[in-house]
Amino acid sequence: MNLDIDIGPLLQTQKLMDSVVFARRRGFKESLTAAELEMMNLTGDGNGFDMVMMPAELRDQVPTSNFFQKDGYERNPVASRNNVVAKLLAATNEKMDKEVKLQGAKDLAAAFP
Repeated sequence: MNLDIDIGPLLQTQKLMDSVVFARRRGFKESLTAAELEMMNLTGDGNGFDMVMMPAELRDQVPTSNFFQKDGYERNPVASRNNVVAKLLAATNEKMDKEVKLQGAKDLAAAFP
């Protein structure tokens, strides 16, 4: 019996579900967007949730560096280039919109109708 299975995707799925549960426990009832989940994944649930809950009028003013550890921020060119919350969410949404059109994403979506 071969027990060599890649549990990485399973662990990542569990992490994303944990983020959804985290948001629900704090009263967030809507569906999280892919970009919002990614923010929770990148910055940790607490910091990411703060970004999700931030009023739109503040998103253009609040630096993304506030949500990352210094080393993580410096190593993440997307976060440092998109230096306010609104820009980072927009860039992440744009990337997600492109990648959802890839065949792998289509195959995964078809597996869970």
